[in-house]
Amino acid sequence: MGLVLVSLQSGCAAVPSAQFPTARDALIQLKSQTDCSRAVQGEATLIASSALLKIRGKMLYLAQAPESVRFDLYSDFGVTLSTLTSDGEKFGLYSLDQRAFWYGPAKTCNLERFTRVSVPPFALVELLRGRPPVLAHQPNAARLRYARPLFARGRYVIDIEGENAAHERLEIGIAPEDLEKPLSKQRLRLLSVQVTQGGELLYKVKLSAHAPAQRAPSAVSPEEAEMGILPPPLSGPECEAEIPRQLEFSVPDHGYKLIIASDEVAHNPAISPGVFQQDIPAGVTSERSDCSD
Repeated sequence: MGLVLVSLQSGCAAVPSAQFPTARDALIQLKSQTDCSRAVQGEATLIASSALLKIRGKMLYLAQAPESVRFDLYSDFGVTLSTLTSDGEKFGLYSLDQRAFWYGPAKTCNLERFTRVSVPPFALVELLRGRPPVLAHQPNAARLRYARPLFARGRYVIDIEGENAAHERLEIGIAPEDLEKPLSKQRLRLLSVQVTQGGELLYKVKLSAHAPAQRAPSAVSPEEAEMGILPPPLSGPECEAEIPRQLEFSVPDHGYKLIIASDEVAHNPAISPGVFQQDIPAGVTSERSDCSD
């Protein structure tokens, strides 16, 4: 038993033979490994839970850099229950249950109507692609260290002091089989992001189940291709970058958790014009949402 415990602790505490000297170096390496991903689309299970309720459903999502997102919740019978769109300027949220439509500027507080987590659209797009949404900061305001938790694999920890009393902590892991490789060959994985402002936690997200993904296939069926119908252009090049299959957002003070667990995901799909916008559906009440971040 003692030998097993020592062995486990030694494996968890293993350190890379070469370590990044600065936070900037580690972030450049991580971003370079995901630069080919300009957009992602996926089918996922969405789980939202709090002390009083738990909701589970299926969702289609589409996210394109820098800050365009679309979420479609649907029932087991294929009926769309809710759709959120945000294109960097305009926000729209449709709810079948409430027969209502909200619209307004593409702000974090409007996106929060759907997610109930204070995540800016830009940050959400970055996270879905497995990239760190880095706070704006001065060059000397980011600190890097290598941590070795007792019952977890070692990881880089980056603390960033941003503007307006904001603080961000990023945890970045290394593929276990790359520990002995030089820095340029180490595959990095974003493991968690935590953002506070004025000492108050805005959100925390854990990223897991990292695996390579492929570029999405053409959006045109063989029959349509024979008819000469051209597909929308793909949103990026061939790409096999890793994508985290599960994102777990939490706001501990409110006891709320949101999980996006992707069943299928692909890079750089074809994107039709206007997919990140919604017209007001017929037969629903509409209301402008002018919230303040």
